[in-house]
Amino acid sequence: NPTLEHYTNYKALELKTAVLEIHRIQMDAKEDATTNLSLKAIREKYSQQK
Repeated sequence: NPTLEHYTNYKALELKTAVLEIHRIQMDAKEDATTNLSLKAIREKYSQQK
């Protein structure tokens, strides 16, 4: 992207590694959030008074 290259002085290929790592971290966080919600639901279900 010429605009990105102009304002950052980086080539798109130079940013690829950083962008992919940020994406991986974001996907891991999303997966962790989903897992935490599932665990919370299970914990609430089985901790209810009987």
